[in-house]
Amino acid sequence: MREEGLEESAVLRKLLNMAISELKKEKALKLLAEGRISYMKAVEKSGML
Repeated sequence: MREEGLEESAVLRKLLNMAISELKKEKALKLLAEGRISYMKAVEKSGML
């Protein structure tokens, strides 16, 4: 952590943001695969737009 010049709290925030982003993508893909949402809605829900 120190090598990057990041404090522990900054690293934790970064990890949480990454995890939340991944969960959003997984949920959007699941809904898309089930046919419950469109491609565009999946992109919006995943936070990629």
